[in-house]
Amino acid sequence: MENKQAKIFITKKIELIEDSLRSRKGFEPLKESQDLESSISICLNKLPQKTCQREIFKEDEKPPIQSKNNKRDNSDATLRSNCFLNETYRFDSFLTGQSNNFAFRAIRSLQSEDSPNQLVIFGPPGNGKSHLCYALLREFEGRAMYLSSEGFVSQFVSSVYNRSLQKFREQIFQKDLLIIEDLQFLKGKEKSQQELAYIIDNFAKSEKKVILTSDAHPLTEINLCHQLKAKIQNFVICEIKNPDRTLIEKFMNLHLSNLLNDRTTQILKELSYLPSGLSVRSLNAICKKIKMISANNGDLSPNLIESVVLEYRTAFAKDFYKKNLLIRAATDLFKTTESDILARSKKSNAVLARSVLSYILRESFGFSFQKISEELNLKDHSSALKLYEKAKTLPSVQELKETLMRHYRGFLSNTASENY
Repeated sequence: MENKQAKIFITKKIELIEDSLRSRKGFEPLKESQDLESSISICLNKLPQKTCQREIFKEDEKPPIQSKNNKRDNSDATLRSNCFLNETYRFDSFLTGQSNNFAFRAIRSLQSEDSPNQLVIFGPPGNGKSHLCYALLREFEGRAMYLSSEGFVSQFVSSVYNRSLQKFREQIFQKDLLIIEDLQFLKGKEKSQQELAYIIDNFAKSEKKVILTSDAHPLTEINLCHQLKAKIQNFVICEIKNPDRTLIEKFMNLHLSNLLNDRTTQILKELSYLPSGLSVRSLNAICKKIKMISANNGDLSPNLIESVVLEYRTAFAKDFYKKNLLIRAATDLFKTTESDILARSKKSNAVLARSVLSYILRESFGFSFQKISEELNLKDHSSALKLYEKAKTLPSVQELKETLMRHYRGFLSNTASENY
């Protein structure tokens, strides 16, 4: 909230500065595309006289980011890091698998003498980048500085505004570890990027440690200034991916161990093979929901677990869906052929297979009727709608769906096993 108020305050001051400069010769109004950071620098550079600045920044209008004695409170970043030091974020509570093991070992070894001093961890959100950073903060105690990219920009801009840039730097330089999260949010903020590059260079010369995190690869997927890119090229770059099948199974067994029986254990094992695109954060939400449902009605059936998982991975239906395996499962279940299903055969088994497939593609994968018609080689979307409505009238449609999906997961599981 303080940062937001500060930005509002500074924006108003920029307008006052512009008004005071309009009568001056050679004044050029700021372009709309200029961000807050560059606007402050430009305006302050055009006001070299302290008397003019005092006239605009009146003493009775103190920015909310200042303390009562009108001095910048530079302890904010340290306080921000301390708020994350709880028992949840520890190295021993971080589950490892093929998708995150390298990043875990790299950051875990940072306290050893022969470890790299500069590390970048990137990957999709919700997979433990912040968990590892907070765990490392615990190890360094008061010798570390943690900032989000937004926090870094805010404090950098405030230090320029307060003419206390050197003090801002010294506060960071006195630490042995600097962690900057969400590097992707520095995109378009060139001055802040250049400042970060300067700070990284200082840490490198002092053989101190820097960790950066990002949702995307910092060198190929984020538009950074050449100074910062040049510094990051010296970093060890580690990727954290969405959890692999071993990690999914390990995570669910850990969080649902007291609720599992032979049937539910098997269904979880089958679901762990799905290339679902689920993050660790999504897995945690799935486990919490399954626990809540189980606490309310005590029924933890395989169908329930499947429905909860599919609910959370709707956005990743494309990764989850394998047409050839689904058709293969349908041909085995309904004793028909792929050509009969896709060639609009009027044989009863083929018609039933198409109806159930339409129902599954709609309910489990969220496909549009137009998409279903394309997948099943139907005439148009209305044909897919008719098959879907017909399947809904079948008394055993849910049982058929569950059986077909079990066949499908089996084929998918075997395919995934071959890739490992």
